[in-house]
Amino acid sequence: MPQVKDDAVKCAIKHFESGYNCAESVALAVCEAWDLQCPALPRAATALGCGVGLHGDICGAIAGGQLILSIIYGRDSPKEEAIQKVAFEKYWEFINRFKEEHGSLKCWELMGMDGPNDDWLKEHVCMDKCSDVCKSLIEKTVRNLLDVLDEYDPVEP
Repeated sequence: MPQVKDDAVKCAIKHFESGYNCAESVALAVCEAWDLQCPALPRAATALGCGVGLHGDICGAIAGGQLILSIIYGRDSPKEEAIQKVAFEKYWEFINRFKEEHGSLKCWELMGMDGPNDDWLKEHVCMDKCSDVCKSLIEKTVRNLLDVLDEYDPVEP
């Protein structure tokens, strides 16, 4: 599995460097690593990037990972409560690993900024200043997500 993780990280960074945002890059790379057919990607992840739509709150890489967890562990009916419970558990495992390592889930804090403001928007629209930080977060997010998915156990409704 280490080679799969390394390849997925390289793929995610390649997507990011080609112009996809953090959420799109994570979601696309993990779908490719898992050989998932996700025709809604990257569109479904677009507004999740850059602190979820440039809001600066939850890191877009985490949001992209959450999207993948929903694709894999999501439910098809409100009656599938056990499936929803597992999805939430996997999400908490995923974000707790990230928060433990980085101390925050907020994009602007991870970027070392005082908070989302006009400078925040300028920096993210340009993506110059945040590029190295984002690449590191994308790498760690892909690895953590694949670790959580290593324990994949499909839930029957």
